[in-house]
Amino acid sequence: MTYISNHTARIAALATAIALCWLLAPVHADDQPTPEQDHQRWLQHFAQRYPGARLDDYIYGAMISNPGAREQYEQIMEFPPFLGDIEAGKKIWDTPFKNGKSFSDCFPQRRPKRTG
Repeated sequence: MTYISNHTARIAALATAIALCWLLAPVHADDQPTPEQDHQRWLQHFAQRYPGARLDDYIYGAMISNPGAREQYEQIMEFPPFLGDIEAGKKIWDTPFKNGKSFSDCFPQRRPKRTG
């Protein structure tokens, strides 16, 4: 019985200590940045890291810091190698099945976003 009472006493003491720490911990909701402040902080960070980059250039990812890679990307995109695949996908998307429906009928919410 001594073991059980010592064990119970230890658990109770630990639970009390945890509860006190949780209750006495300072909560500073004012210290949390707003989403707009957080966004501004990230913009400032990347503006310092890549001083010559425009905000619109961030869509190119790592190519911001590698002008050679960016130039190669732009040359490839003049005649993208995947245009044939887009046309084939468009044909598959719009080709009707035996029941008269097509993939575009299965996903009506995607219809406005279709490109190609």
